[in-house]
Amino acid sequence: MTSEAFSGELRGTVSQVGLQVSRQDIFDTNPLAKTDNNIVEVRIRLDAEESKKVAGLSNLQVQAVIQL
Repeated sequence: MTSEAFSGELRGTVSQVGLQVSRQDIFDTNPLAKTDNNIVEVRIRLDAEESKKVAGLSNLQVQAVIQL
């Protein structure tokens, strides 16, 4: 996971996968950004050390890569 709000990458494990496909309601301000119209919400539990790095942050937009 990466974000403009912190440096480096964070790692974690998918802890919950939503059961519903919904419409994207958060959009990038860049009109050329690659965004999907349909999304499935997931929750990712950060590794303990990673969590400490961003403990004071919340409600950020991040980019994530999920390996199957």
